[in-house]
Amino acid sequence: EKETQIDVTKVQELTHPALIQYLSSRGISTTIAKTYCKEVWYRRKGTQFFAIGLENHKNGWELRNKIFKNSSSPKSYSYIQNDNKQLIILEGMFDLLSLAVLNSSILEVSDVVVLNSIAFVKNIEKMIPKYESVHLYLDNDTSGQQATKFLMKNHKNVLDQSSIYKNHNDLNAQLCHEKGG
Repeated sequence: EKETQIDVTKVQELTHPALIQYLSSRGISTTIAKTYCKEVWYRRKGTQFFAIGLENHKNGWELRNKIFKNSSSPKSYSYIQNDNKQLIILEGMFDLLSLAVLNSSILEVSDVVVLNSIAFVKNIEKMIPKYESVHLYLDNDTSGQQATKFLMKNHKNVLDQSSIYKNHNDLNAQLCHEKGG
């Protein structure tokens, strides 16, 4: 366990050219990424790495770069609370960033949960009744569709928004398609 542990060594504004290029390749501007993410430097197995980081509500990090998809402990969902009556639930960091590109105005009037793993659906379920409406942007794969069905069956205020990207697995694939990527 100790060998695979991720130790965060530095958190700063996103500036590394490789991370900015990676964001660009996924259709995300640096300005939008800086709104939600940081540049996180970490050590794993004695080697230094850097990644785009989205902090979760337990102060762990979801870490993404062109090569790795990692997370530091503790792993959990990310919760952006703005005291709004609407909640948006997304599966991952790039879904959040893609929605910010495609429809930033909806984020301005919503609280946001990024699951960071579909396994956290049950953990966030207790939040749903606090909101007038909940918009789901989960992946168009089996686990995303099962989670959508589960939440819609158990909560009347939940709306499935996956039709927006019906020909793609997720919001980022839709965004890249629209941008010709």
